[in-house]
Amino acid sequence: YHLQARRIIRLHTRRATDNAEYLNNCAISLDPDSPYGHMGMGYVLRNHLAHNWHTETRERTIRQAVRYSEKALELSLYDYSCHFVRAQLLMQEYRLKEATLRFERAIELNPVSPNLHVARAEALFRLGDIATAREACEDVVENFVRTPDWFYWTLSRILWADGDTEKALLTMQRMAIIPPAAKLQLAVLANDAGKPDQARNALAEFRKEHSHHLRLDEIATQKRLGMQDRLLERWEAALANAGMH
Repeated sequence: YHLQARRIIRLHTRRATDNAEYLNNCAISLDPDSPYGHMGMGYVLRNHLAHNWHTETRERTIRQAVRYSEKALELSLYDYSCHFVRAQLLMQEYRLKEATLRFERAIELNPVSPNLHVARAEALFRLGDIATAREACEDVVENFVRTPDWFYWTLSRILWADGDTEKALLTMQRMAIIPPAAKLQLAVLANDAGKPDQARNALAEFRKEHSHHLRLDEIATQKRLGMQDRLLERWEAALANAGMH
């Protein structure tokens, strides 16, 4: 059940995340002493937090997610995936330095996992260390044979932050499937690359699944997650130019 959930949650849609929640709960019911269902539920709730899909308050959802992730660690302290999920939740709590250390602990346990290096690069980007983040993320993307879409999603954001807007847009367009949740970033990149029509179209696709997410909500989300002020200004200006209210 957990493996099925891992496969579908990569679609980054609310329906896929809800299905993953059901499957991980099945895994917990069948084997409550296995870390995998608990780990999976922690990541499901991380997705709810990241995309503002949670039905409970953000604080309550974080507490629930942390309980799941801590239970997974209790059951399997040396499983790098458990540390990965806990680090992702620390990102949602805006505890970026702790998240970076947790990613580094996961890398100690599994130094060859490209997922860990890309996730750590995201944390470094949020901390403002864009040069190190870019170097780490580009190294993985250029040398990994089967690159998941979220690697391109992450790298393109870092390239944009580094001022390399055209390469950022080209990198994001390498994604096999750009989910609605990623269309907002696509709108920003397209706007800054001088493609206003593409930016407006991307924003329209985003609104189909996130109709209640306004520009102020987006800026509050990015600020909470640690985006630097100068980047926030660029992000907001691009969304305004694309027509986001």
